[in-house]
Amino acid sequence: MANIDYSILQKIMVHYVNKLNFILNAIEEYQKKHPKKKLKILDVGCGVGNISLQIAYNGYNVLGIYIDKKSIDYASKRNKFKNCKFKVANAHDLKIKEKYDIIVSPEVLEHLKNPEKLISSIEKILKDDGLLIITIPNGYGPT
Repeated sequence: MANIDYSILQKIMVHYVNKLNFILNAIEEYQKKHPKKKLKILDVGCGVGNISLQIAYNGYNVLGIYIDKKSIDYASKRNKFKNCKFKVANAHDLKIKEKYDIIVSPEVLEHLKNPEKLISSIEKILKDDGLLIITIPNGYGPT
């Protein structure tokens, strides 16, 4: 049986929790500035839905998209929220007609061959007064 270095696992978890807190706090601050809005949030590159599900848990409407059908199927199976949906979609070529108040794209850009295509797609579907939250690894540690 393999050994697990729990100090590495702990650093990974601290990074994830810090990123999640950053995203949720930004959403909350935006909501405070727009108290009457029922926010529509898009999670681009949602993977298995961890962040989308946390956003939904906090009461927001969220659509999580990802290119891999198996990941979306897994996210959908775990989803217990009516305010959360998942859909297979390509971040390079977003074919979404709706506009969103907030678009979240955590640690996606560094995986794309042409990240400018995603930014261009986002520009078309983010409301004029919307909020874009992008995170990328900084290379200086877990947070």
